Amino acid sequence: MKTNHYLKLITLILLFIILGCQKEKDLNDEVLLSKEENFSITESSFIEALENKDFKNTYLKYEDLKSKTIKGQSSKTDPELYNFKIDGANVKAVKIGTVTSYTIPVYRDIVSKDYFENLVLQTNSSKEVKASTTCGYPAIGY
Repeated sequence: MKTNHYLKLITLILLFIILGCQKEKDLNDEVLLSKEENFSITESSFIEALENKDFKNTYLKYEDLKSKTIKGQSSKTDPELYNFKIDGANVKAVKIGTVTSYTIPVYRDIVSKDYFENLVLQTNSSKEVKASTTCGYPAIGY
């Protein structure tokens, strides 16, 4: 009799495990799929990108913000922050909905093989521009 109860309990637990392992619909997957037509990635040289009105306006706003920031720098601001040059080889533009992000490789006078840097400019439908530099570390063996 006790064995029968254990068998029912084990069967019930296995049923819950099997039903619980079914993949639930991921809301993020649905959102991404529904906005798939609003997603694009393009790559061009810096000179070609400047021919694009949106990129040119974003870059000019960045340059304006940069010059205002440099003029108003306090002694606490790192002087090397803006001391880089644009690598004109490529600009990657990623557009998702109304937000566009431009990633541009940059280099400094002191070159490091340990990491690389990118300037990332982001703009939205309000034409607000956000800028940041990011560091990447290549995988060992590359």
